[in-house]
Amino acid sequence: MTETCTIKKVKGNFAYIEVKKHSGCPECRSCLYGTEETLVMPALMDITCKEGDTAQVEMPKKQYVVGPFMFFGFFLILFIIGLFVGRAINSHMEWVMVIGGFVGGIFGLLTAHIFNRLIKNNKKYMPVVTGVYD
Repeated sequence: MTETCTIKKVKGNFAYIEVKKHSGCPECRSCLYGTEETLVMPALMDITCKEGDTAQVEMPKKQYVVGPFMFFGFFLILFIIGLFVGRAINSHMEWVMVIGGFVGGIFGLLTAHIFNRLIKNNKKYMPVVTGVYD
């Protein structure tokens, strides 16, 4: 997907870009567009640009698949595992199962956070600045 952005900061081979919300954003939901009007993120630079430039950026397709799965998938899978572990510990007390699900959900969120930090600067998942508008 190709987007238009503003270059906020240039640091080495990376640019921090600001992407504005558009009409397709509510359907995607793979980032924080639901709460913010703009999103600032790092991007690789294929071309030379400077702060304040309006640029074209190519968003990676993998980001749209990995992002939501990372958050919702890890949480849901570990929540369900926690429910079953809680039930295995004591099947007669529902509160043990609820606590197991809660603990599993917390581990799911922590796992998503750790995984996000590991892939955040992976070039396969980063947008690429491909052009500058005059």
